Amino acid sequence: MKRGYVKAGRAIVALVLLVGGVSRALGEEVWSARNGTTTLSLYHESLGELGLTVSAELEQASPQMPFTQEVLEVDGRTDLTFTVKDGSVVEVFGNWLHLAEGLTLVVGDAEWTVSALGFASETLVAPRAAEPGAATHCGVGCVQLDGLKVGFNPRDQKFTIYARELSISPALAETLGAPELAGTVLGSAHMILDAQWTGGDEPRPVDALDGDGPAEGGVGPDVTLCQVYNLRQFGRVGGVVGLSSAGTSWNVGDVRLDWFGSPNPRHPFIVYNVFRIKDDRFEQIGQSWIKHGWCALDNTQCGGSCQGTGCSTLNVNCTDTYSSSLNASQSGLGPRDEVNPWTGTWTYAGSHFAAGAQSHNQIQHRIAVKDADLDPAQNAGATYYFDQIYICYDDVDVMNSSGWKPATPVGAPGGMWQFTQSGSGTMPTSGFAYDAWDGARQTLLAQEIPVVEFESPDGRCVLSAKATDLGGGTWHYEYALFNIDMDRKVNSFRIPIPAGTNVTNVGFHAVESMDEPYSNTPWTPVVGDNSVTWSTSDNPVRWGTSYAYRFDADVPPGDVTVTLGMYEPGTPATVAGTTTGPFRAGPAIVHGSDGVSFSNWAFTGFIDAAMESDDGQNVNLGLNEFTIQFSEAVQNIGGGPLSADAFVVRETGGAAPPNVTGFTALHDQEVTLTLDRNITLTEWTTIEAHVQNTSGVAIENLGDLGPGVAEPDRIDIGYLPCDINQDGTVSPFDLLTFRQITVDLFDHDSGVDGDYIDTDRDGSVSPFDLLAFRQLINGVSPPATQSWNSASMGSARP
Repeated sequence: MKRGYVKAGRAIVALVLLVGGVSRALGEEVWSARNGTTTLSLYHESLGELGLTVSAELEQASPQMPFTQEVLEVDGRTDLTFTVKDGSVVEVFGNWLHLAEGLTLVVGDAEWTVSALGFASETLVAPRAAEPGAATHCGVGCVQLDGLKVGFNPRDQKFTIYARELSISPALAETLGAPELAGTVLGSAHMILDAQWTGGDEPRPVDALDGDGPAEGGVGPDVTLCQVYNLRQFGRVGGVVGLSSAGTSWNVGDVRLDWFGSPNPRHPFIVYNVFRIKDDRFEQIGQSWIKHGWCALDNTQCGGSCQGTGCSTLNVNCTDTYSSSLNASQSGLGPRDEVNPWTGTWTYAGSHFAAGAQSHNQIQHRIAVKDADLDPAQNAGATYYFDQIYICYDDVDVMNSSGWKPATPVGAPGGMWQFTQSGSGTMPTSGFAYDAWDGARQTLLAQEIPVVEFESPDGRCVLSAKATDLGGGTWHYEYALFNIDMDRKVNSFRIPIPAGTNVTNVGFHAVESMDEPYSNTPWTPVVGDNSVTWSTSDNPVRWGTSYAYRFDADVPPGDVTVTLGMYEPGTPATVAGTTTGPFRAGPAIVHGSDGVSFSNWAFTGFIDAAMESDDGQNVNLGLNEFTIQFSEAVQNIGGGPLSADAFVVRETGGAAPPNVTGFTALHDQEVTLTLDRNITLTEWTTIEAHVQNTSGVAIENLGDLGPGVAEPDRIDIGYLPCDINQDGTVSPFDLLTFRQITVDLFDHDSGVDGDYIDTDRDGSVSPFDLLAFRQLINGVSPPATQSWNSASMGSARP
């Protein structure tokens, strides 16, 4: 290989890694690393801008890759020492990595050679190692490494170092006579060295490294957290400190997980949060921007065996660690709003990173927490928790991609906070930190339940709720809404209250965001006649974030329906679910009962699948009579016996609904309504009751809460011949369901078999019903007026 120099005399170019003086804590192993390889990836664009070329032996990784790679041998003169505790690297010590053969870079008629990797006298895992300008302790010929990751695989006894940015130091730029080149990124470096135990505690036996781990992983790539640790302070501005924590991800799936670096969007997005429980109130008090992951080192901190695949994927059963220092590196953090948490998508163009290098103060984009929220003197009895959440493009299970731990702050405002916490060897609790709020009722809220990864339209929130008896007929209601991965976000929160409820002490809390296109303005509460509602126009609940709501009321708790408004436009505009809230018992329509025929009982969400015609020409069969039963005795609003005026009929599709022409009160809990025509084919018909009980408590009218939610004041009935399985579409699966019902293999929601498969409407189930079904689905006339195969409801269920 041709050798040369930048200027007269040989210039050795050193790659600076940051290490420290030797020290060892209890429980640490000491290892040394010697022979191995380093792979330099040099970016074509940067080299071209500098007028640089590389020696001919270098090869482009692939036609699509924007870099050229060279693998260089690290020889036996190297003597690098590092300490390990619980499978994780604690500190690195040493002087040089010597290269058996150097690398030549050419500019014009001049050349320079990289022949050694030098280490300055700083600590690899210290906060300054991840901050701009930290690696500046090299001499004249220095190419510096920033964004450092280290890992150790005890099974293979390999020590790994990865540097995200290989750049020209100020000293080297001066040597080249081009000071403007300082900081120019040339590429990255990946070093894999053989390690040997040399002292300290004896290494754990390989078989002892297996650990318990998750019970099982998903089918496909499935990332979870097996280490969350080392919450620490990295700076302050006034009364606010910047925190960060370390964590180890683990692919427990059966397929490798994408881990490309930016600008490729298929890399992990990681966020960090801090929470506090004080006076039985769960609040988020700190959050970070997104850590954009890069280079999975494929280690085994959490047990088992791992086959390394290189930086761009995390292989099955492999782990990858980001230290607190690396996670605190502000150059690697981007705003949360740039990522769709449900799809895991992100675009480099127009992103925070595309704007180029930016300056930061000591807390920007780290976990920003106020002194006042940590101060033991101001937070007597409080407990604290920190977490990490991973969003990955191809992860099959987001719900196990988070882990949390408790931590106790020690210190005082204005100083350096320390945190009492377990070490990396203690696994975090898998899931989300709201699980630390003991006794809270949790409700899953989403557009579609169950939420199915890669299929449902959006992600989910979880609402935690508590009701506390304050005595004297007053209860305190506390809610914490955590948005896990709902991209549409939440801009309103509504809890119904009975008429006449006295509401006091209304409160709200939201963690503050930094430099995102939203405000930190508190939500506006409105106490109405039948609800307490908070709303915002510019501060929605984003993903990985928790907001809190609270009030006191003079009504005891019961089951109520919470309603969330969606911030982003779309359908539905709201989602709802059952939680705990002020509840004064009132009447409700009974929504079906096993063993009671539909002809005598109107249960909600039912689709009539029977014949629509007896002559194959006229639609003259259907439903026009309904028996509705209430949970208790009812009367008209304002008093007096029930009448037809207490019921309102609506239909989807825009056509005029039928009218109530017949009304019979069988007794004070049951009425029969007769309509002036059959309900409309392929549309939903809603019958809503406006009644009250004998104590004057009205039936609760919650409005339209979307499909699948049983509402106390209404029933919904559809009409679609042949839709035996009640999914709103006719297909061969309905024939399968028909046969399953006849042999008791299908468990329908309510009613009896005839409600679903008495196709010819003669009051009994027989083989003639199967014949009628086949005739309907194929359009045989009579009895069919058309072929019902592939037909569907004209409108979604209200």
